[in-house]
Amino acid sequence: MRSAAARDLAARARGPSRRLRPWTAFVCLGTVLSLSPPAAGQGGTLEQVAREVQVRYARGEHEAALPLLREMVRRGLTGPAEDLVRRGIETGARSPEFRYLLGFCLVQRFQYEAAEPVLRGAVAAAPREDGWKHTFARCLSGRGRNREALAQLEQAIAIRDRPEYRYAKAMCALNLGDVEVAERELERCRRADPRNANVLYQLGCLAADCGEQDRAVGLFLEVLRYDPEHLEARFRLGLAESRAGEDERAIARFEAVLEEVPGHVGALYNLGRALIRVGRAEEGRACLERFREMSELEDQIGFLREFVRRDPGHVDKRLVLAEHLLRAGRTDEAIEQLDAARAVDPARPELYDLLAVAFRRSGRRADAERAAAYADTLRRSGR
Repeated sequence: MRSAAARDLAARARGPSRRLRPWTAFVCLGTVLSLSPPAAGQGGTLEQVAREVQVRYARGEHEAALPLLREMVRRGLTGPAEDLVRRGIETGARSPEFRYLLGFCLVQRFQYEAAEPVLRGAVAAAPREDGWKHTFARCLSGRGRNREALAQLEQAIAIRDRPEYRYAKAMCALNLGDVEVAERELERCRRADPRNANVLYQLGCLAADCGEQDRAVGLFLEVLRYDPEHLEARFRLGLAESRAGEDERAIARFEAVLEEVPGHVGALYNLGRALIRVGRAEEGRACLERFREMSELEDQIGFLREFVRRDPGHVDKRLVLAEHLLRAGRTDEAIEQLDAARAVDPARPELYDLLAVAFRRSGRRADAERAAAYADTLRRSGR
C-alpha cells in the first residue's frame, strides 16, 4: 500500500487540476516603467548624473532634477535613485512625483509594505496619473490585496487603456477566481500583442484547465515559438498533448523538461505513463521507478511544510522548502514560499536568487532580472 506522501505525489504529478491554483504573478506586459519619456541629453555616468542632481537640489531646483532621476530609474539604477529621491524629499521637494519615484524604487526591490503608504499618497496627490495607479496596483497585488489592486487598475484603464493594465487586471481577476473576466482581458491583450508569451501562456493554462486540450496545445506551441526557454509551457504542452492522445509528442516534451530539471515529478510520472502507452514498457517502468524514488523528496517537503506552518517566521526552513519545491518542478508553490519568506526577512540575497530561478522557469524574464539584480545589490551592501 502506498504511503500518503506517495499518493499525494502521484496526484500532483498528473498535472494541474481544472480548479485554478492561486496566482501570485503580477507580470507587466511591455515596459516595467510607468514613467514619462526621458529628456534629451541626459546621458553620462552615474557619478555625473548624481552630482548634477545634487547641484540642482542645492539651488532649490528640485523639479529640475526629476528628468535625471527618471533616467536613473529607467536604467535600472533604483538603489542610487532611491537615495537621491529620499534626499530630495528631505530637502524640500514638493512634487508628488518624488514620492511616486520612491514608491516605484521600493516596488522594484520587492519592498511592497514600505511602498504602499508612499504610493497611496502619490496617487492621491495626482489622481490622473494612470501609470502611477498601475504601479500602486502592482504594490497592492504583491501584498495579496487583489480587490484593491483591481480598483486601481480600472481607474487607470478609464484614464488610458494600455495592454499592461489589461494584463494586470487579468491576473487580479484570476487571483479572485473570476475566470471569465480574466479570459476576456487576456484576449484583449493578445489582440494588442499577439506575440506576448506571458499572455499566450495564461490563455493556454485556462484552456487546459477547462478541458480544451487542442486549443491549449496550439497556445503552448505559440508560447514556445516566442520564448523557447519557457519550462512550464513545455511541461503544460506535454500534458495537453498527452491528454489529446498525442503520446509520442508528449514524450519529447517531458524528456526536454527533465533535461533541465531532472527531478521534475510531473514530467517523470507523465513520461513513464506515456512510454508504457506507446509500448515502451521497460523504459516506462524505469521512469516510474525514478518517480517513486522522489517520494523521499516529497516526504521532506511535507515535513518542511508542517515546520513552517508551526513556525511561520522561520525563513531558513522556508528557503529550503522552496529549493525542494524547485527540485520537484513545483515552481508556483516555490514562489508562494519565497513570497512568505520575503514578508518576514526581505533582505536575504539567496531568497532573490531562488526567485530569479522560479521566475525564469515561468517565463517572467523581467521579474527574474529584477530579482537577480536585487540579490547582487544586497550582496554588495554586505548582506
